[in-house]
Amino acid sequence: MERTLILAKPDAYSRSLSGEILARFESKGLRPVALAVLTMTRELAERHYAEHLEKPFFGELASSSPPGRSSPWCWRDPRRSPPRAS
Repeated sequence: MERTLILAKPDAYSRSLSGEILARFESKGLRPVALAVLTMTRELAERHYAEHLEKPFFGELASSSPPGRSSPWCWRDPRRSPPRAS
């Protein structure tokens, strides 16, 4: 099943845009598979970007995620990947 990860960073919450972002993806036909709200920390950003640990831009990448409330959203496109059978 093909899935897409979208991260709403703290500025989306501080600007009250998270609902609008969700609505835009749904209006394009994508369906949420999993949603969560968490507090982004440097440690969490480092774990998320761990695949780039040995690259020279890792430090800048990990610090580019500002601290605060964030939300990872997993989406699927039902036109490209039907739901799993029960």
